Amino acid sequence: MRRALPWLRTVISIPLGVVAVRVFHKLVGALLPRLYGSDLSNDPDRLAMLALTVLAGIFASFVVAGIAQHRLWLHMGIFLIVMIAMDLPAVLGYLSPQPIRFKAVIMLTLPMQAWLGGLMARVVFKRAYRPAV
Repeated sequence: MRRALPWLRTVISIPLGVVAVRVFHKLVGALLPRLYGSDLSNDPDRLAMLALTVLAGIFASFVVAGIAQHRLWLHMGIFLIVMIAMDLPAVLGYLSPQPIRFKAVIMLTLPMQAWLGGLMARVVFKRAYRPAV
């Protein structure tokens, strides 16, 4: 079976990455409703939410890279911009009562999330990301 056109894979991968973030948070919210319903008034809750946010970003970046399967770092850069666009309203909106260090760590870990998700996809999809000969 022939592979889909690269531009089509790009067009599909970015929105599916956004869907992956949403689905991740919905599933974890169903399993751990205490975190998603709380006001994050203590550091252990904040740390757990930060860990979940990082895991969601890594998972979504992996999904984007796994679907695109070409020009890995271009797709990770585009998805990083999308993640910033998704997280900035949250940081300025419902997370505004949180300490500045919590909000800063969320935003500063976004490049690491894209990088780790891209590296994981590169390892899993070796054939798609092998060097050109």
